[in-house]
This record gives sequence, structure tokens and C-alpha cells, in this order.
Amino acid sequence: MYGIELQMGESLPERLFFGVTVHSQLMKAGRVIDLRAERILIIGNKTVFHEYIQSLSRIGNLLEKKIIVVYLGSFPGPDKRFFLRQIQDKFDKNGLQIEVQFWGDIDWGGFQIFRHLQKSVFPQLRPYRMDKTTFHQHLDWAETFTADYQVKLEQLLENTDNS
Repeated sequence: MYGIELQMGESLPERLFFGVTVHSQLMKAGRVIDLRAERILIIGNKTVFHEYIQSLSRIGNLLEKKIIVVYLGSFPGPDKRFFLRQIQDKFDKNGLQIEVQFWGDIDWGGFQIFRHLQKSVFPQLRPYRMDKTTFHQHLDWAETFTADYQVKLEQLLENTDNS
């Protein structure tokens, strides 16, 4: 069975399947004791998270997708990073090569979160639907931005290229 199994102190393990939001207290107190998936997708937007889970449900059994979908929310604080590092540690300990992707907003904040996760937790992290094609498909929802914002984006790109 695919999912994440957490141990909460002396209590019985709790198994979490496919798409789940996890309260930061659970992230802080829980320990990842088992992890079975072929892919992890971390989503930064709550609406996108719920719509994605619903779309997977419509096209078939989520468990057959062998995917764990994690709702991240905003920039990951210490509890979320601790939880996510436990997942990476499970990969490393078991010699697993699992695809890990991040789906965030196509803006400075989304790219900054992606970069932070890649540097601090998942070196193998790849973006999901954060590319030019996706951007152009949703251009009607794009917002104009200032020259200052363009400078911020360019600086983020320069810092990514130099690291």
C-alpha cells in the first residue's frame, strides 16, 4: 500500500495516503517510519491542491497512481522542513530514487520556495507545471509587473545560476 506512515510518540502509527494536509504540530511531533511511493508532488497552493486531488479521483483510484501529494502552503517553516527532511532521509536510508516535484505559483514567491526546498531538503526537486508552456496557457490570468519586480526575478535567476 502506498502512503506515508507516521509514528506519534507511543501511539499507534497513522498511515496517510496520497493527498493530505498535515498540521504543523503533527509535522513537528510525528516521525516518518515508512514511505511508499513512486512520486512525491508538493503543492504550494491550497486550491490547486484540492483541485488536483479531485482530478486524480475523477480519473481513477489515487492509490494506483503511486503518488503522495503534500500541501505545503506558503514558505516552509521549521516544522514543515523537519517533516520534509524526514521524507528525504527515508529516501537516502533506503537508497530510493523517487521523483520529487514542486508545483507553486509562477512568480517570484513560487520560484523562491522551489529554490529553497531544492537547496535545503530535496536536491533532486524538479518544478511541476512552472514552465513557459504552462505560463503561456494561462496568460489571461497573468498580472503585469513593475521594473522593480523584474529586477527581483532576474536576481533570483542569477542567484540560482551561481549556486
